[in-house]
Amino acid sequence: MTAIEFQELLDIFFDFVEICESFNIGFMLYGGTLLGAYRHHGIVPWDDDIDVLLNISDKAKIQNAVRNIRSYHLHSPKDWQWKFYKVKSDESINLRPFEWKMLPVPCNTEIILSKTYNIHLCSNSIYSHKNESYFEASRQYSVPCRRLHPYYPFVFRSYDNGYVKEMLKINNNDIHSAHYSHIIC
Repeated sequence: MTAIEFQELLDIFFDFVEICESFNIGFMLYGGTLLGAYRHHGIVPWDDDIDVLLNISDKAKIQNAVRNIRSYHLHSPKDWQWKFYKVKSDESINLRPFEWKMLPVPCNTEIILSKTYNIHLCSNSIYSHKNESYFEASRQYSVPCRRLHPYYPFVFRSYDNGYVKEMLKINNNDIHSAHYSHIIC
């Protein structure tokens, strides 16, 4: 993804966030985007999409909200599907840094991520959302994330007295930090 495409993706996503906030539509980060929020305080640097969960009862509400914005056209191909996941109704939501905002994530982020990802192993995507195709197996790589610390931003955590401090760093240089209560779900 080029820098321009990356910025366009963020612009569209934060328009989505604004729509959700304006129309009182709940959502939370999920999948690779949740991993990005946890590990990079933003999009995984080599990812090319954003994953969110919405309540199915808000499907029509979000579709109508997007249709009423002139700068957007809602496109949902028939051969593409909305994916559905069951989330416990008592599941708590936390806020986590994502790019320059605090956005909703499931309270049990680490548990959810551990079911799908090894957070210490950095793997490129196997699918190009831009081209709607899978990459060849020979173009799929995984490396220990620590090998990428000099080149990409990563979050480093410390815990103290019920609080967590998250430092975003590249090559041991601080970019920013976030401090908040360490909530155990």
